[in-house]
Amino acid sequence: MVTATRPVAYRWTFYIGPDGKLLYVDKAVSTATAGADIAKRLAELGVKKRG
Repeated sequence: MVTATRPVAYRWTFYIGPDGKLLYVDKAVSTATAGADIAKRLAELGVKKRG
């Protein structure tokens, strides 16, 4: 959400399971480490790597 006091949007990552259920919402996203953070969180959530 963009407001007068926050001129840029919040960055959130939503993790959705194969059954369509919301597994986790990451509200502390850093663009500098997002790739590694996502890979780590997916492993923690038990999501298997694609071959």
